[in-house]
Amino acid sequence: MSKYSKAQEYRVAKFLNKRGWDTERVPNSGNARGSRFKGDVVGQTPSGEPVYIDHKSTRGKESITIHRQDLIEVNGQENGFLTFNFMGQHKIYAIVELEKLCELME
Repeated sequence: MSKYSKAQEYRVAKFLNKRGWDTERVPNSGNARGSRFKGDVVGQTPSGEPVYIDHKSTRGKESITIHRQDLIEVNGQENGFLTFNFMGQHKIYAIVELEKLCELME
């Protein structure tokens, strides 16, 4: 994992925490031996719901590849979300299922 990717995962956690969430970056994306989390950022929403976030950072500035397996894994988690950003850009985007988006917007 690059320093850039790690820094972006911290940015996601910090962004959510400023809004009252209780989240933290998971070292080694949860792949460390004995880790119970696989996500990059995990925690709770302000209402106490668990949240799981997988973050992708681009290596270039023009595009990002999202693999089907990434979406399957994130959607298999309760309140699972996929976030991404483009290198050199501060805006962070989130991908959620359309059904979840409707629930959030209604």
